[in-house]
Amino acid sequence: MNTKLFTISLVAVLMVVGGCDEKKNPAAGAGGAVGGAMKDAAGDMKDTFTKAEEARLRKEEEARLAEATRLKEAEETRIAEAARTKEAARLAAEVASRNPKLGDSFTNSIGATMVFIAPGTFTMGTPATEENHGADEAQHRVTLTRGF
Repeated sequence: MNTKLFTISLVAVLMVVGGCDEKKNPAAGAGGAVGGAMKDAAGDMKDTFTKAEEARLRKEEEARLAEATRLKEAEETRIAEAARTKEAARLAAEVASRNPKLGDSFTNSIGATMVFIAPGTFTMGTPATEENHGADEAQHRVTLTRGF
């Protein structure tokens, strides 16, 4: 316990028990000093409470700010994803509207050239007899059910 607070509390108890009227109890002559000390202690307790309240409010404000930042970042991510999705849909619609044929090509928004592959079956991979043939390049049949 805080020594100053304990001392003031003890003096306050003694004043109540022994009376604090200086005329009736000469020992209470220090009542003015004790009263001043009690006012100081009350001020100290108020300062401590105010500081604790300020710290609590500061923490609440920091939490609100962190949540607002998180929500803003989530919204920015959602907007960016929507823009990417919209661009992909636009490109798909552009390709579909042209009724692409084998060998048709277009360049996307990042500069990559795409070539239409018609639906059908073809062999993918390299022949085992090809020079520098890798084990992961085995030939196999691939079927596209839709143009790509």
